[in-house]
Amino acid sequence: MQNEGAEFVHLHVHTTYSLLDGQCGIKPLVRRAREWGMPALAVTDHGNLFALKAFYDECRATKGYGDLPPIKPILGCEAYVTSSGDYTTRDKGEKRHHLILLAKNLTGYHNLVRLISEAHIHGFYYNARIDHTLLEKYHEGLICSSACIAGEVSRAIDMDRMDEAERVAKWYKDLFGDDYYLEVMLHNSTKTNIPGSAIDEIPMLAEVHDAETAAAKLAESGCAVICRSGDQGADLFRKGSRIHAPAFPVTVCDTVGAGDTFDGAFIAAVLNGLSDEAALREANAAAAICVSRMGGRACPSRAELDRFLAEH
Repeated sequence: MQNEGAEFVHLHVHTTYSLLDGQCGIKPLVRRAREWGMPALAVTDHGNLFALKAFYDECRATKGYGDLPPIKPILGCEAYVTSSGDYTTRDKGEKRHHLILLAKNLTGYHNLVRLISEAHIHGFYYNARIDHTLLEKYHEGLICSSACIAGEVSRAIDMDRMDEAERVAKWYKDLFGDDYYLEVMLHNSTKTNIPGSAIDEIPMLAEVHDAETAAAKLAESGCAVICRSGDQGADLFRKGSRIHAPAFPVTVCDTVGAGDTFDGAFIAAVLNGLSDEAALREANAAAAICVSRMGGRACPSRAELDRFLAEH
């Protein structure tokens, strides 16, 4: 990729501001893109714009980069679009579809800020959510892509609802015009009609495809383990107590609630002034309590957290 960097630009990138999903720090991410000669780079964290100021500054910085030229920062977000049709309502049965939004100009940036601000202020329910009506109001200046396997189009295809996938894609195409793109990724699937089912033929990916083995290895080193991988996550959830290592914190969970509890507890701890290490410890404790409740989504009380931390 070093030799081909100028031919390629990442437009779907998660940083450490995408909890449980991104592992890229801003500075090393930008440095590597510069070293590989990429002319631009996007950041699209889940439901927030927290990284954008530092990301923009780092892309334009000259100090410490020697002869490496600045690169163009592309400011974006992987937004959550509620399936309920109204981002202000709270429906436990809703789906929160992913959608990539990229600002192509200043108007787009202002609209992106407005969308995500509305999502946090009026649409927060497990995640900061938007809806189609809000997109219709604030879509100008934005480039949109269908996102990952959790996108509206991808989910419809995965459920063999091709008419629905076509309807949704047409709606976005009508709204964004030439600024709407379909995103293609390689994903594992038990369905033979999806290309991702070939993942096990790739040795490097197949080696870590066994989530239980990977989690067990991480747990042995005392790392915090959060497994959010569908059916395999559910298997780990049932076997959680067997995988736990003596070192704390270690939490093994799936997508039924403990991951969301971890997210909320970590953010709350940071906002309350705790260090990253202390916040991680509290968040793992909250997720572990959630696991013990068999996936209940309710966050534990302060007393429950203190008692759990004292016992571990």
